[in-house]
Amino acid sequence: MIFLTLYGHLTKVLVEPGDVVRQGDLIGLMGTTGYSTGDHLHLEIRYQGYVLNPINYLDLTIDPNGGDRPLVNDKDEDSHYRC
Repeated sequence: MIFLTLYGHLTKVLVEPGDVVRQGDLIGLMGTTGYSTGDHLHLEIRYQGYVLNPINYLDLTIDPNGGDRPLVNDKDEDSHYRC
């Protein structure tokens, strides 16, 4: 199965198409680009041309740093959200 992901409103993309990423890898810096009113991440997951709800495929309770904090609203030292 091949899933495609789309990340919108990033101020900087840190990976290239085809890169292998693992859970917890920093892939981009979130921002407020395009028609947005504040920092946030637009995430889409696509499979065979269908846009799927990402919440059905993500575990937001995992902290890549090994703690109890969820990824949601977890700001790093540069005031960018980790995605």
